[in-house]
Amino acid sequence: AQNSRAAFAEETILGLLLLYPEYRDKVASGDVKLEDGDFMTTFGKRSFSAIMKLHNTERGFAFSLLGEEFSPDEMGKLQSCEIKRRSLSENGLGVFAGAAGVLREERGKRETPPGSVSLADELAEKRRKLEEARKKRAADSGN
Repeated sequence: AQNSRAAFAEETILGLLLLYPEYRDKVASGDVKLEDGDFMTTFGKRSFSAIMKLHNTERGFAFSLLGEEFSPDEMGKLQSCEIKRRSLSENGLGVFAGAAGVLREERGKRETPPGSVSLADELAEKRRKLEEARKKRAADSGN
């Protein structure tokens, strides 16, 4: 509830992982960088870990096997993630990779020590200074 952007990204990732084996393959191969620590909620971390663990076993992934690790209430939450994604028309790799990027970005914000400047803030400051220098040069060359 504190971070609706990360919550939406978690639901998106979980729904897509449940629906599409190719996205589980992308994570397993490292083509899409994602790990349980990227998830903000305990439920998201547990779900991601369980989905990927099943994907990497000889049995392979099956939604019903998640019932061994999750309560009926939690299975309902997972099913809701899947149903929400299934009802949307855009479920391409761009959506998946974008949601993974949001989770990594939000993790970076959570892990930035208080009082320090995040990498995103540093880059924004450098861009601002470069833009100021560019404007100054343009003004100087116009005189």
